[in-house]
Amino acid sequence: MQRFILFTLLFALLYINGIATMIYYTPIDFAFPAELYKMEWTKYLNIQYILLSKEPDIVIILKAARFALAPMSTNIFDVEIVVDDITHKIQIFGQRKGIYYDLPQHLFVLPNNTKKIIVSGIELNLSKQNNIVFTAKDVRGTHEPSMVVLNEAKQQSVRFEFGTKIFVVISAGEKPTGGYKVILDSVELSNDQITIKAHVISPKPTDMVTQAFSYPAVEIELSGLQRGYFKLKCVLIDQGYQHDFAEQIEIF
Repeated sequence: MQRFILFTLLFALLYINGIATMIYYTPIDFAFPAELYKMEWTKYLNIQYILLSKEPDIVIILKAARFALAPMSTNIFDVEIVVDDITHKIQIFGQRKGIYYDLPQHLFVLPNNTKKIIVSGIELNLSKQNNIVFTAKDVRGTHEPSMVVLNEAKQQSVRFEFGTKIFVVISAGEKPTGGYKVILDSVELSNDQITIKAHVISPKPTDMVTQAFSYPAVEIELSGLQRGYFKLKCVLIDQGYQHDFAEQIEIF
């Protein structure tokens, strides 16, 4: 209800001021639930966004973080808005926070004929559809970074009977203490490829953690897939290092 009221006020304010048909952006200081954000990222850049509306205008919440110690790193975030065949370029200055440059959260209101939104070279997915059903929970993982695919009996498998659940466990490997966690960023189905993206968060120096080895992992439960062959791909980012895993599975 609180989120609905906020969105209603935003739309009313924009239309009263007659700017809903133009490119408009402004920083906003509002904490949305983490599960509402979609994510795109590379080794050095993390972009989070919420597509609120596509009609009558595109309304999107956007924030980002860039690894400040990366080669050629800059505090300038380039946002390109492609409307029909015209590209509008916007530069927003980020704020240095530790080892990252943060792009503060912004609200963008764009014409509904916007074709692309590109942030520092990464194109955002403007589709609101998600054709796969999934849930996730924390579990104990393996000693090495890995992706393990399990059936409902929690046995490793690559063949699954239609209508049964598939479990994918993404492990970060052995860590020296507690306080580490694998965060699921997205699960997307495109044609016959399922792409899972996740990253590892580490404890802060001031955090009170158990002084024992830990094995952080996330278990993703998948359902809703039709019969056929699927390529299962996972990308796990841990302290700037990228782990890539892939598996071919069959639904029969």
